[in-house]
Order: sequence, then C-alpha cells, then structure tokens
Amino acid sequence: MSNEMKYNLLVLGFVLLVTFISAVMGDWLYAVRMVQSGRHEPLFILLGLVLGFTMRASIDEDSISALICAIGMAVLGLLVGGLDITNPGSAIFGFLLTALFFSAMLGTVVFLLRALRKRIPSDNPDSST
Repeated sequence: MSNEMKYNLLVLGFVLLVTFISAVMGDWLYAVRMVQSGRHEPLFILLGLVLGFTMRASIDEDSISALICAIGMAVLGLLVGGLDITNPGSAIFGFLLTALFFSAMLGTVVFLLRALRKRIPSDNPDSST
C-alpha cells in the first residue's frame, strides 16, 4: 500500500471518528467549535518548532510538504474561526473547512515524521560501524 493511500485512509478514519463523536453527541457542529475554540495553538507551536529544526538540518521533499500542510492548517484554522455557526447555511462550509483543517494537521504530522525518519540513520554515528 502506498504512502498516499495510507495517509488518505488515516485522514478518512479521523474524519469518521470526529463525525461519529458528533453523531453520538447529537451536535453536528462539534468539530467546527473544536477548531474555533483556539485550543490547538500549542499544536501550532510544537509543529512549528519541530518543522524549524527539521528544515534547519536539511530541506527535503517531506519537509517542504510538512511546511505546506502547516501553512494550510493555519489558514484553514483562521477560516473556520471566522465562521458564524449560528447561521444554518454555514454549517456545511464549516464542516468541510474543518475536515480540510484535520487533513492538513495530519499531513503536517505525517510528513514531519517521514522527514525525521530519513534523518535518523544519517545522524546515528553507530550506523557506520
């Protein structure tokens, strides 16, 4: 199974989990309010730090992809934060933007882990002996 397929399945599983939680709670705007709460700011800081250290060592395709996903996550977080969820018409857009936010968040984490995994063998001095 390709990495892209694994990523797509991970995103689909996460969105289904959030949808299931929303259905159980009977609150379809749960995910939108979760993004609007602003409690994900420590995640931005942590991912930014790791991304900075990763790109400082060397820049590769996975680091660039993680950077693009992180920028997308920040922009989508701003878009979701500005939605008026009391308007019934914005609920569909809110859910769509929230699903894209989660996709970008998971993409950032997955690409960062791939970039870090590539660096482990080259940074390990015991691997040459």
